[in-house]
Amino acid sequence: MHGQYERRLGVRDTREVYVYLLYKTFLMRTYRATLQAKLHSCENILSRTSAFLFTLGELKKEYFEVAGQAAAFEAECDALIQEEVKSPFISTYIRND
Repeated sequence: MHGQYERRLGVRDTREVYVYLLYKTFLMRTYRATLQAKLHSCENILSRTSAFLFTLGELKKEYFEVAGQAAAFEAECDALIQEEVKSPFISTYIRND
């Protein structure tokens, strides 16, 4: 069974082949665990970035809603001021400089 490894490695002792295979298995498992840890870290970063961008988008949308409401309120105030200026009672108290 291990003949192919014995020929390729140039060893005759099956214990050497066994130790070599254990070593390779250990390296592959360590490499795989390292890759899985890095993948998990990347997934966490992507998840947090996605949540942050969603929150940022919501804030942007709410900012524009508030800006629109402020503009509408300002226009309403300007209209009320113009009506008060046109009022005969108030116009006598306003000086035109």
